[in-house]
Amino acid sequence: MSNNISRKGLAWGALVAIAASLFATAPAHAAAGISLAANSTSQSLSVPVGTSFQLLETSSAEIPNTSWDTLAVKVTSNNATSVTATVGSRTSQTTGATAGSSVTFASTATSMGVRANNQTIEVRAAVTATATATVTVWLDSNANGAIDAGEYSASQTVTFLGAADLTATTSFIKSPTYTSDARTVQVRTQLTNVNTDQLALNSNDGYTVAASHISVDLRSGTYDARQVPTATPWNATVVAASVMSAVSSRRRLLQALVDHTLP
Repeated sequence: MSNNISRKGLAWGALVAIAASLFATAPAHAAAGISLAANSTSQSLSVPVGTSFQLLETSSAEIPNTSWDTLAVKVTSNNATSVTATVGSRTSQTTGATAGSSVTFASTATSMGVRANNQTIEVRAAVTATATATVTVWLDSNANGAIDAGEYSASQTVTFLGAADLTATTSFIKSPTYTSDARTVQVRTQLTNVNTDQLALNSNDGYTVAASHISVDLRSGTYDARQVPTATPWNATVVAASVMSAVSSRRRLLQALVDHTLP
């Protein structure tokens, strides 16, 4: 009898262990939600002033497509400057030029047009100094224009950097050596604290090269750097000064392009 009880206990214990292992190995289900990210490979959220930034809204696979038409978008200016926003191909809206001013693309608005997942939201600030704008998206299930408990939402803050806050590096890409016949010096200036992918947007036409990198080829006439006579070292000094002057000029050109000071 005791043997039967022991066998039953062992069988029951094995059954519990199997059941536990099934729960332990069951795949976890991803949580439903909505995301908002830069619509580019780079996820940096900064661009130079005077350029646009585009975000991409995405509802997760757990959300049915019948809920996509509840999408609402709010754009808020965080500084004393207006911000223009466009959702997909819809009519643009512009905030007031005061901090806290905002515009909302309501889920029920006719301007929202065709509903779809993966909506793009593009923002541009009318400013010359550094400013920010906050973009919020949510699935407004009750169409009241506010984010309520249980409604999926996401937000990102985009920074528009003024010239004073931009950082850049300048480097020599190609330069003559003592044994080289090359008489060309290539210098490149490149911004380092902005999302250069975003500058390829059609709305940023003309800024792609200007703000991502500027290269210049310099030639010193028919002068060969290898032929600098030791008795006249000033020639080498002149060449070096010319190169450094050109580097400085490219930095000024980059800033001028960002500041819109070129014709």
